[in-house]
Amino acid sequence: MKINIQFKAFYLLKKSFIFLILLISENQYAQKNLLNECQKLYKENKFKDVVPLINKVVKNSETKNNSFAFNLRGATYFQIFKSETVYNSSKIDLLDSAMNSVLMSVNIDSIGNYKTSNNSLLKKGADSYYKISLGLLKDSLNSEKSRRAFLNYIKFTYLYNPKFNFKDIEIDYYNKRGTCFLDFYLKNDQSDKYADLAKMAFIRVFELDKNNVLANSNLVILQKHQNELLEKERENLLSLEIKKVENLNKSEIQNKELEIESLLKDNVIYNSELESKQVENKKQKQKIKSISKQKEFFETENKKNREIRNLIFIVLILVIIFTIYSIINLIKNKKAKKLISAQKQEIETKQKEILESISYAKYLQEAILPSQEVLNQNFPNNFVIYKPKDIVAGDFYWSEKVNDLCFLAVADSTGHGVPGAMISIVCSNALNRAIKEFHLINTGLILDKTRELVIETFEKSIREVKDGMDISLLSIDYLNKKITWSGANNPLWYIQNNELKVIKANKQPIGKVEKTISFISHEIEYLDNTTFYLFTDGFADQFGGEKGKKFMYKKFSDLLLLNSEAPLNQQAIIINDVFEKWKSNVEQVDDVCIMAVKI
Repeated sequence: MKINIQFKAFYLLKKSFIFLILLISENQYAQKNLLNECQKLYKENKFKDVVPLINKVVKNSETKNNSFAFNLRGATYFQIFKSETVYNSSKIDLLDSAMNSVLMSVNIDSIGNYKTSNNSLLKKGADSYYKISLGLLKDSLNSEKSRRAFLNYIKFTYLYNPKFNFKDIEIDYYNKRGTCFLDFYLKNDQSDKYADLAKMAFIRVFELDKNNVLANSNLVILQKHQNELLEKERENLLSLEIKKVENLNKSEIQNKELEIESLLKDNVIYNSELESKQVENKKQKQKIKSISKQKEFFETENKKNREIRNLIFIVLILVIIFTIYSIINLIKNKKAKKLISAQKQEIETKQKEILESISYAKYLQEAILPSQEVLNQNFPNNFVIYKPKDIVAGDFYWSEKVNDLCFLAVADSTGHGVPGAMISIVCSNALNRAIKEFHLINTGLILDKTRELVIETFEKSIREVKDGMDISLLSIDYLNKKITWSGANNPLWYIQNNELKVIKANKQPIGKVEKTISFISHEIEYLDNTTFYLFTDGFADQFGGEKGKKFMYKKFSDLLLLNSEAPLNQQAIIINDVFEKWKSNVEQVDDVCIMAVKI
């Protein structure tokens, strides 16, 4: 009996174990079918239908550690994010869900089966965070969201590319962030909150690039406006002090008038008493005759009294004259203050408009300059030193790529500041047309056509315009190993085998001259480790040093040759430091532009 009971218990336990195994197998099979259904719907672009199914898969105990499931979930949420209007910051929660799923897939996928797919999603998500961070900068209330989005961009970019150099992208972002807050500061009654946020952004730029031109110019503008606010506060305090002095003067005049009025009353009383005495004296004429000495005494006193009355009258007249004079001066001072205040306000308004116009012109001019990314694509080993004398410049650099040909130019337009910047835009546009519209690839023919287009543009004016530019134009064909160069007034320097070589330019500018000749195209031997230097005259013409003289081209060429074996980025730092030390406290005389490429 006991054996039967044990046998039945063993039989029931065995059946339960088999049922449990079947249940688990069926559950695993069902989850795999559900995951296959999600993959099918994803391929049919039915992303919203995938969401509830894939969420069940990743939450199920059998498939919650499936790397592919989280990869598919991340891709699905990213596609929904894109369909909800790309880079819409209000849908950033969809992007967060997508990237968190990808992170789960990366953590689970220890052998890297889905590395390529996950890295692709990480890159797309990081780029989306970056674009959202720029969009959020336009609204001051979203500044913290913008910063978090930018930090997510760095985080996910690092995950798929740990060697990525974030320096340039951080400089660009924090420059834009600082510029936005500077605009908010200028448009919102100079709020200290926006000023502090702008300074923090520019300080971050200086931590990455201590000589950043844009951050430096924006900080100058911010400091100028803050100084103007301090000046206004000082003027308000001065105005209050003037009013206090004016009120004090009024009080003193009133006290003087009361004193004179009191003296006049005393004088009336005295006159009344005197008349009474005179009547009494007539009645006692006999007595007065007997005491003649006493009479003489009274006559003397009367004379003194008359003198006192005359003195009081004179004082009263003087006080009245002083009062009238003070009132006239007060009226004149008020009119003068109003006139000065109106003129000052008008000057400040015009100055502000001029600065805003120049700042906008700076943004326009920057649009014609190639980005560092474009330069790096066309010339992998390069540096640029660009130091405008004013906010905008006549110097500019230019680069284009046509098929296998990579073009690079440094130009010095006539003048500097706003006039120079306007001419630089005309000249840059002419270069673009010569290549893109007229399909020229020979450097000499490009300069010929550019000169023709510049002259054609300025001939539309009723006045004769002879402005133009000096330029150094280099063409490198890396594939076929061919190099050509042409120049207008500006030469080409290049260093081969520790020797500085010079090619002289045509002695004529890009512009209207009495006699024109075709520009020469110079062919240069393609040798590895050759460094080409293109520059304007701003560096060599800068005054400075102990004697306040020009730097000169000889010293400039010695500087390049001495540091020619250093990496180009190190050369740029050395050249810039030498320039700043030479210039010291002397004003910069012209725009400076130097570029170098190494093959």
